[in-house]
Amino acid sequence: MSSLTQANNKKTHIFTAILYWEEDVYVAECPEVGTASQGELKVYKSH
Repeated sequence: MSSLTQANNKKTHIFTAILYWEEDVYVAECPEVGTASQGELKVYKSH
């Protein structure tokens, strides 16, 4: 299969990201695939 054929056959998927604060961490969920992750927010300053 050529690269052009592969590029034309690619599908686009749209997923929902639900972000919220729970107790002392941020939680991210993706209901379409049933996953969740949690962690602290790290903020970086640019000079």
